[in-house]
Amino acid sequence: MTSVMTRLVTARGLRPLPKAPLKLALVQARTTPTLALEQSGTVALLVQALGWELVDRQSNVELSVRLGPGGIQQQGGPPETVWVLADPRGQFRAVLSQSSVAVECGEYSQWADFRAGLAAVLGALAEVAAPSRVNRFGVRYVNELTDERISGEDPAALSQVLTEELVAVAAALQTPVISSLSELRVREPFGHLSIRHGMTAPGHYLLDFDAYNETTSPFDIERLMEAADAFHARIEALFAWCLQPEYLEYLAEPADDVSE
Repeated sequence: MTSVMTRLVTARGLRPLPKAPLKLALVQARTTPTLALEQSGTVALLVQALGWELVDRQSNVELSVRLGPGGIQQQGGPPETVWVLADPRGQFRAVLSQSSVAVECGEYSQWADFRAGLAAVLGALAEVAAPSRVNRFGVRYVNELTDERISGEDPAALSQVLTEELVAVAAALQTPVISSLSELRVREPFGHLSIRHGMTAPGHYLLDFDAYNETTSPFDIERLMEAADAFHARIEALFAWCLQPEYLEYLAEPADDVSE
């Protein structure tokens, strides 16, 4: 009989993790249409304000799918120009259109650095294009753990890397795991939090966190940064909860140290 004592997710900060399994760190704001961002002159001012570079320009059409009396119907919205900017060090990318701004951190070290890059983009955008409102704002972190102990052949070994509560069903079945993928969405004081997790392939385990708010609000930088801080803190606490303390210590070792 498998017995699991539930541990609560509590706030905690993590020191930088040189071996972090992070694949994507993203903050996105969906806004009411800001038509000025269709103009290359506006984007040139944005590039100048940031000191970044324009590295790509694309045209995008957002598709929506509806199920009606005639079956599935697909509708396309008006085309939008998508601008991709990058900072000179190659650490950050910003992807902008008239209805969205996203900031991605390609070389994540710690939240303070990512936060500074995010604040710079939002500040420049407010100064140059002045979006009026935000319809959705969120922070997303996608991690992929790679470890032979999460191959699935021995379900009990999963809990050597992952917290027992996360893999309780697999451990209780006591048979090899071929694959697993679960999604949980909960209501939080700041909005919503979702976690997608599971073994995507032998030796590979996904931890995908998305904290967001879908309440329409003014494009206020101070409020957005406060929300980003809250989203990040909750995800960081949940990430730490998902892993065994010994595995967190392993992730904190220097990246050139291959010993476990």
